[in-house]
Amino acid sequence: GADPLPATANALAAWVADHPALGPSLGAVEAIQFLRRPPLPLPIRIAYGLLFRAAVATLPVRISEIIGVKARASDREIGSASVAALRWSLGSSPDWRLALVRIGAVAPHGVIFRQPLPPEAQRLNSE
Repeated sequence: GADPLPATANALAAWVADHPALGPSLGAVEAIQFLRRPPLPLPIRIAYGLLFRAAVATLPVRISEIIGVKARASDREIGSASVAALRWSLGSSPDWRLALVRIGAVAPHGVIFRQPLPPEAQRLNSE
């Protein structure tokens, strides 16, 4: 029912943030509770909590208010550092690498992929 359809990522973000039908719901409350305290071992839950806080920091204020979360001053910086650490340790997205292989594109300079391609993608990559 979106009319006109947003043509850019920024237009889509604005459309979502300003949508008049946004409001709290039981499902949203349950989802936020789960994301705040996922059933994970404590060390993983602590790291996950940093990423949750970083995600909250990226939300438009109106959406944060609707779902009942509030960003702290340091959340964005902690999130950036956490994502940088994950990128360093895990490498770039394997799905992105597969997409590059499928279209025959070369990865940008400095991009590191740490996970090997699956055999079917290796064949595509060698052609």
